[in-house]
Amino acid sequence: MMRGPRNLLWVLPLALVALAPLWWGGAADFLAPRSDMDVKNAETNQRPQVFVVDDALLKQHTNGVEEWNIRSRRVSSSNSGETLLFDGVTADLFRHGRVLFHIVSKAGRYEQKEQRLGLAGDVSVKHRKGAQLFTQQLYYMDKLAKITTKAPVRMIGDGMELTGKGFEHDMKTGSYSVGGRVKVVLR
Repeated sequence: MMRGPRNLLWVLPLALVALAPLWWGGAADFLAPRSDMDVKNAETNQRPQVFVVDDALLKQHTNGVEEWNIRSRRVSSSNSGETLLFDGVTADLFRHGRVLFHIVSKAGRYEQKEQRLGLAGDVSVKHRKGAQLFTQQLYYMDKLAKITTKAPVRMIGDGMELTGKGFEHDMKTGSYSVGGRVKVVLR
């Protein structure tokens, strides 16, 4: 009946299953985590998601319409994971499917909760109609659709140069306001 080594091969798995109640507890204890490790309350869910990406392109679409894109030499997240930090920024803000503003700066940060993009260091903003704005610091508030700064600004446009301190542009209405001691040179 059971002659030959080939017929005996199936006996080993059958014996392991039949004797499992004897060895199962010992194997479970051996494979259990050490008592000083609390697996249920591990800190993995509480750690911030920190990352660094080189040569990144970030885009934001709402209802299938592109609102902005940001290209950066390096993007990293803050320790809280709620802020993106940029090194070398080139950004485009879109309205009605066309680039409204092209923005360049040395550094930037995007605060996700406030939906606010802050730019710093030789910020240059070029409107699609040709006007340019230069400043050292600028904020784009996505929720309000506004561009603003309290830093000194220089604006160059069709036959004029304007300087002042503080700037606000409402992208919904198209209105601009420049504060401080405004100086305009017409050419």
